[in-house]
Amino acid sequence: MHAELAFGDCRVMLGAPMGEFGPSPGIVFVTVDDCDAVYHRALDAGATVLMEMMTIKHAAERYGGVINKHGNS
Repeated sequence: MHAELAFGDCRVMLGAPMGEFGPSPGIVFVTVDDCDAVYHRALDAGATVLMEMMTIKHAAERYGGVINKHGNS
């Protein structure tokens, strides 16, 4: 299951747990201007890698994922 809500120029993505992204306390997808910088800043602050940074060709977007010290991604 997947849904997206649009609020002006912002999107909120909702979905059911699946595969390696199974149940967790919470997952938040955030769109930012420089995702590489935000990703590395999170790692410098102690987050661990959930998904290496990559370009998703079908979406023409760049993605990466981290898990914070509370287990949220």
